[in-house]
Formats: sequence, C-alpha cells, structure tokens
Amino acid sequence: MKADNPIYFFEHILTKDGINSMIKKFRKKYLSGEYTISSINEESLNFTIFDTDSEGKEHFYNVSFQDFLKPLMKKEFYNSLSLIKQYYQREDISNSGYQKYLNSIFNEIQYLINNNLKILRNHPYILAPLEELIIRINEGYFYGLKNDFRIDTRDLKIQQKDYMTNPEIVDAIFGYLSGYNEKKEKIMDDSQFDLMISYINYFVDNLDMPQLKGTIKHINITKELLRFSFYVLHKELYGTNKRKRELYDFMYLVFDDFDKNTLSENSLHSKFSVCKDIQNEGFISPIIRDYLDKR
Repeated sequence: MKADNPIYFFEHILTKDGINSMIKKFRKKYLSGEYTISSINEESLNFTIFDTDSEGKEHFYNVSFQDFLKPLMKKEFYNSLSLIKQYYQREDISNSGYQKYLNSIFNEIQYLINNNLKILRNHPYILAPLEELIIRINEGYFYGLKNDFRIDTRDLKIQQKDYMTNPEIVDAIFGYLSGYNEKKEKIMDDSQFDLMISYINYFVDNLDMPQLKGTIKHINITKELLRFSFYVLHKELYGTNKRKRELYDFMYLVFDDFDKNTLSENSLHSKFSVCKDIQNEGFISPIIRDYLDKR
C-alpha cells in the first residue's frame, strides 16, 4: 500500500508518468507568469530567471529541475527512514523477520534501478537518496541490524553520490570557519564554532530559533562571504523554493556581524545571493567555491 511503502515516492517518479508529472509541476511553477524567464534550456531543464531588486539592480539566476526535485527527495528520504522504523514497532516481529523486510527493500530498490535505466540516465540524481537509504541499512541504522547490501549500477554507467544529510550539508558549507583565513588568522574560536554549528543544525532541523546561550561574535571573514555561505545553505537545502525569511531572522539574532542597527533586513534580503566582490580564496569550503565559480 502507498501509505506503508517506504519507497513509494521513488517507485512513482521512476515511471514515465511519474517523472513527467514532476516535470510538468516544475514547468508550471516557473512558466506560469510569476517569474520573468530570460532563457530556457529544454534539454537540461534549466531556466534562467531575471529579477530586479528593491534598488533597481538586475539579477539573473538559474533554476533547474534537479534543484526543484532535490527538496522533495530529501523529504521522502526521511519519510522512508521513518516508515522502515515504524514497521518494526507496528508488526512486533523478530529480528530475523525484520531482516527479511530489509532484504525485500533492497531487492525492490535494485529492481527499480534495473528496470528504469533510461529515466535514471536522464536524471541520475534520483539514485542518490536510494543509495543513501542502503547505506543507512548497511550501517545498522535500523535497530543495529547491519548488512552488506551493494547496489549494482554497472548498467547505468554513471557515478552519482552527491546526496548528503542535513548535518553533512552544514559541515560541508561551514566547516571552513574552524580554520584560518587568507591572512592566516584563526577565523573563529573553537568554542564559538561549535556553538554556531549547533545553532545552525537546530535551525535546519526545526526551522525555528534555538535557545541562545550567547551570540556569535565577530568572525574573521567578510560579511559578504558569511552571508553568501548562508545563501549556499539555503540553495542546498531548499533548491529553488521561495526564500525562507526565518533564515534572515536567524542570521540577525545569532551573529553580531549582522547587527540590525547597521544592516537593514531589506539589505540582507536583496543582497543574499550577491557574490561579485567575494574573492574565491583557497580556504573557503569547496562547495561554496563551486558556487563562486558559476558567477
């Protein structure tokens, strides 16, 4: 049944009707007239959107079907984890019975891959959450039952492993702040770094303000780079979805560098993705540097 099947969503989008339905929703979102489209790449399903900020400055940014689908897949991935755990609790079965259930999930994922090669070659990023699900099963995420399942993707002739959990995304983006800047200065105190990461992880998981034990003091990077780091976080978590204004409130309340007395909310919002004055220095996280390379 749909409600009990932990990989129903992926079964659906790996059908011709399912993936076409998602593409139709993507097109409807951006081609309905709400956005000004500058260019369209039909083959790769990439749109370039034109926008003007409150100061009259023009901005262009790209949106892709992959960006559109990624938050949905992330949501369904965590739903899959929850359903698999609930099965053990609901059925009150033995470990051996639960192992058979995990076996059936692996077999179904392998079946999906083997029978939907064309869709996966066109949209290889769909494979990533399924691979991550198998990793969780192998590592004993479900009640300590470890396995050694290995997905066979040789027929796909692709390599796809870009799916990260939320804490991994936070670490990949903000990990560089525990090191040194281009002047060989310590960017921030270790205790401040740990506190910042705990705040960000709480916000990402709950979309709400953590209970503050203190603000994050001045960080030895530019405000522009710190702001852009949060833009990358938003992009990685939510793709092209509408900006979450709660993130601006979080930045103002947590960081002394974003003091509302010296930086207006409108300024933070309008310049959120601006990076033209940021130097692509070697100390910056690779994931941020990739975004800077695209400007």
